[in-house]
Amino acid sequence: MATVANYVVISDNPTDLKIGDNADNSKEFTFSIPNNAAVTAQHSILSLMVNSMGTVKALKANISINGVNVWGYGPTDTDFTRPFHEVVRASDQALKIGSNMLRVKLESGQGTFRVSDIVVWFQNNA
Repeated sequence: MATVANYVVISDNPTDLKIGDNADNSKEFTFSIPNNAAVTAQHSILSLMVNSMGTVKALKANISINGVNVWGYGPTDTDFTRPFHEVVRASDQALKIGSNMLRVKLESGQGTFRVSDIVVWFQNNA
């Protein structure tokens, strides 16, 4: 039996976060997982592009899905651009069928934290 993967593009556009830009230094994205996804039985993958820019000092961020922290970044003093991927464990129950909310939060530091090309990959049920 073949295993089939699918994905949801959460955001293709860049989102910039800086400490003090908004009340909680975060950005939320809503997205939907289809009924045939195996997110409660199989691990999924979060992929994204990160760019830290400007006078970067102790820049620290995290990403949560439905309130479950799934990825952390920093603290860093480096200005760079690179892709990341993170396994989202099924046992964490971060993803669910239907509506989901992903939150990118800048925790601390100086500089700009840019995130783009956010995608969640998952297996489909047979």
